[in-house]
Amino acid sequence: SLRAKVRMTYAGLRTKNRAVYLPSEHFKSAHTFLTPYHKPVQVHHQDHIDPIGRVVDVRYVDTTIAAAAIDSRVKQSMLKLRDERSTLLDRVKSANLFLELSQNPDYKGVGHILGLWDVSDPDAIQKILDGRYLTVSTGMMPKHAFCNICAAEGHVTDWAKDFCEHERGRVYDGLECVAIPTDYEWEEVSPVNHPAAPLSQVIEVGQGLSLNDLTSTDLTESVPQQVFEDFYLMTKGSDTALRIRDGIKVDVPKFSNKNYSQNDSNELSSISNND
Repeated sequence: SLRAKVRMTYAGLRTKNRAVYLPSEHFKSAHTFLTPYHKPVQVHHQDHIDPIGRVVDVRYVDTTIAAAAIDSRVKQSMLKLRDERSTLLDRVKSANLFLELSQNPDYKGVGHILGLWDVSDPDAIQKILDGRYLTVSTGMMPKHAFCNICAAEGHVTDWAKDFCEHERGRVYDGLECVAIPTDYEWEEVSPVNHPAAPLSQVIEVGQGLSLNDLTSTDLTESVPQQVFEDFYLMTKGSDTALRIRDGIKVDVPKFSNKNYSQNDSNELSSISNND
């Protein structure tokens, strides 16, 4: 068998099939490449033939720092998306900034799901090694798909349940109509000739590759990226947090001033800082 590291799907970046994935949704869904079973690596999305391998590990790679260096509005948008108190309208509306930034050739989204494949099909191994299998595409079925134009107008329309007068792909007041999918589980990933996200590619192949030793400088961006294996979403005042890796709620440890001496004032102020 052959191992391959693959940037499988991007968040905050317009796809050729007229969609924008929210980073919060990619973040929450990443573990479904492994649960309830390791998802198949198919060829050209053909699910009626045997897979060429399986996804055996994933990480969500946050590239907000690089995106914010291109446009400072990214930081504020990401703060809203990471706040569980944000409304659905605010979250869907945030995609319009990502859609605008996608026209900048230097912008590469705000994050992506990095996958580790274990490929066992001999023909597929050869095609990965010689570069014929390079670009990839992912498959999933969302529970919801929201209209970004309706969100810009101040209301929410879920195309899974309702209709609106906006047509996907058309431009309204300078803004393209796209789908904002949410609540999805990944079903498969495939090498394809014409990916909806051209940056989704095989980046490294070899024997015994692992994601356990990743560092922020492993990837080839000019700005360091953060790799989160365990990351938590929590609401202010709550005693629990949602662990993104597996979607399990966990207890949040309590911090108390009495645990710190005067010499620890810098650390204490950092912990108690609302930002």
